[in-house]
Amino acid sequence: GRLGRSGFGKVWEGRRGPWRGSDTSERAHPLGKMPRGSMPVACMRMAFARFTPSSCWAGAMRGGRGMATVVERPVKKASESHSYMAEILGQHGLLGKGIRLSAGELLKVIDLCAASSAMKHAGHFRVPTLAVDHLDLLVPVCHGELVHMDSRVVDVGGSTVMVQVVGRKKDLLSRLWVPTHTAYVTFVSVGADGKKQEVPDLLCETEEEEREREYVRTGRRVVEHYKIEQAEIATLGGDQKTACTTYPEMLKMSETEIHLRKNFLPRNLNGLGTVFGGDLLEWMDGAATMCASNFLRNANTVTISIDSVFFKQPILPRHVLDLTAKVIYTRRHSIQVEVVVKVNEPPWIVTHEGDAAVGMSQDSAYSHRGYFTILNCNEIGHKRPVLTGLALENDPEAQVSWKQAVHRYAFWQTQFKTGAMRSSDSKFEGFPFTKPFPRWAHGPTSAW
Repeated sequence: GRLGRSGFGKVWEGRRGPWRGSDTSERAHPLGKMPRGSMPVACMRMAFARFTPSSCWAGAMRGGRGMATVVERPVKKASESHSYMAEILGQHGLLGKGIRLSAGELLKVIDLCAASSAMKHAGHFRVPTLAVDHLDLLVPVCHGELVHMDSRVVDVGGSTVMVQVVGRKKDLLSRLWVPTHTAYVTFVSVGADGKKQEVPDLLCETEEEEREREYVRTGRRVVEHYKIEQAEIATLGGDQKTACTTYPEMLKMSETEIHLRKNFLPRNLNGLGTVFGGDLLEWMDGAATMCASNFLRNANTVTISIDSVFFKQPILPRHVLDLTAKVIYTRRHSIQVEVVVKVNEPPWIVTHEGDAAVGMSQDSAYSHRGYFTILNCNEIGHKRPVLTGLALENDPEAQVSWKQAVHRYAFWQTQFKTGAMRSSDSKFEGFPFTKPFPRWAHGPTSAW
């Protein structure tokens, strides 16, 4: 029988259960009659005496005629998850032209590289993307450039795996490797039955690995604080003096919206048969870039920052996506675009509730959203002033979105400047290195 999961995270099992007897109110036990559903005190003392937070223990103890055992959680070293990818991104014929690669294409490769480390740690391929942390793309990556990405697992939960991805590009003039970005992607382990599956615990062997794990845990606490502040702004509402009115042209926030609808082909699916998270991020970036170009009357726009994206539900091949992008914040040279993704069920899908077949509604369901900071540039890549503003009068919803965007920009700028949200590798972005991999990687010969 299975008693379930106790407070200290172990599963107790036995052939006929830890207690025996047919009485429905009490169960016989060598230590005496115990109330139904309770655990013997001796068992609890033994468990807590041998339990340590950093490791699991295996053993057996006598419980009636059955034998109760503790299922041990496996442990894997952080170094075992090291992986890398090296690709020529974009169109090789455009090498040397200085045409910057879109952020969506870079996000797709980041997700692929991170997934390889997540699969190595989980021991199977069923690890869909759950979330992408805040990411700054300040170093340009152009078409035809060689990009090398290293990834490793830096922290795990019960069924989640967080992967760090460090990117570098090959500079042709100096022949050195220039760091471009440091990304953090979270995956969830799914079993063959479609439910969450526990992943092995993580063993950090070096002080650097311990520091990185503490860094990402601190980052999660910062993100929780950020979400609380965003929710407080939403409850306070907006005001008429929120935005600047000195722009030559003013548009309402609703007038900046663009709408896209996407369906899928088999090439867009991952190993689970759901839509690949990298493709979703690429489509969201495309919608944000088009919205920004329409708002700025300029095709030379560049995505320089992406706020955290959390995928709340899997997207299946039968689904149809609605993407809505709108400008919610303007600065001197950049704007912020919100992209909301909704999922539509086709009308021919039915579900069975009891004996009746009920057709599913065609109403769209919210899936996830993301915020993209886009820089306004001229033809040679220099910053260009934003000449269009947002008119927020008599629009409380738009005023709240503006205030949240102002807080979002100030919050992440403060975290980045103080170094609270930068890892040891991200502090060196833009500086050349002779090796194509960071200090914690073992090189291409030993990585998968």
